[in-house]
Amino acid sequence: MSLKKILLFSLIFLFLSSSHVQAAPEIGGFSSFGLHMTPARSDFFLGATEIGFVWEFKEKFNIEAVGVFEPTGDVGLEPTISVNNIFSGASLILGYFDAPFGLEPTYWDAPDNPLNTLSLLQEAVIEEYGDIGIRLNVTKEICDLDLYVANGIGTELSEDNDKTKSVGAFINIKPGGILNIGASFSGNLIKRKEQPSLMLGGGHIGLLTENIDLISEYAGKLIDTKIETQGIYSLLSLKMLDPLIIALRFGLIYDLKVKQAYSGSAGAGYEINENFKVKADYKYIGVVEHDPEHLSQIVLVVSF
Repeated sequence: MSLKKILLFSLIFLFLSSSHVQAAPEIGGFSSFGLHMTPARSDFFLGATEIGFVWEFKEKFNIEAVGVFEPTGDVGLEPTISVNNIFSGASLILGYFDAPFGLEPTYWDAPDNPLNTLSLLQEAVIEEYGDIGIRLNVTKEICDLDLYVANGIGTELSEDNDKTKSVGAFINIKPGGILNIGASFSGNLIKRKEQPSLMLGGGHIGLLTENIDLISEYAGKLIDTKIETQGIYSLLSLKMLDPLIIALRFGLIYDLKVKQAYSGSAGAGYEINENFKVKADYKYIGVVEHDPEHLSQIVLVVSF
């Protein structure tokens, strides 16, 4: 655990909560505890705990500080400054942000993720990607748009490995408010000397209604402009039995190293109340010329 990060997080909280700053912080976060099972073993585990503080200043500026506490003892600090309504529906985000890609959350333990597991495509291509930079977010009734410039691949989150920067874009068009069609991109447009250039690209289509969500996504990872991994998956979430949600997912990827792989997941989540949710699911992974993998998880997610 980094003592410097804990002290910095504490100092930011104390300063912004002091009488010098005329804003009361909003506090929120989540954590999880679960049981992970395979045919060979079973293990209890703890997920990461996230605690976020948001200070609002005259409805124009937000300062957010998120502390991420890993079960291993690692601590991450994710500070962000947001400038709201720079024009209609637009915000400017400075600092740390999760790079937008596709429609489904890329954090398996996120409270709004219907399954405990991620698709193979998310694990092998999209991954969990956060960075430091500048992001423009525009939210309209008919369309969502994100444009950003960030450090990209570096030895540390706050460092870069050369003078070039990563750029990214996300667009989601919402005709009729139910259908969602869009595309995502993230990568380095200039080839690096020390590192190979990395680009992620994809597209999505989703039908999001009160009772049913159906999402399909394609994504590909390019190393030095050559496709290394690509795939597609679909997720069906049935919400008509609220507070019970039933979810099914199937995906297929092609990787230059492991060749073809496919996976299927089935699970259910039950929202006990606004603070507690139980999720259970089973995941099957098949890889060409390898024995299949079986994974089951039961997880309690606590939000606050």
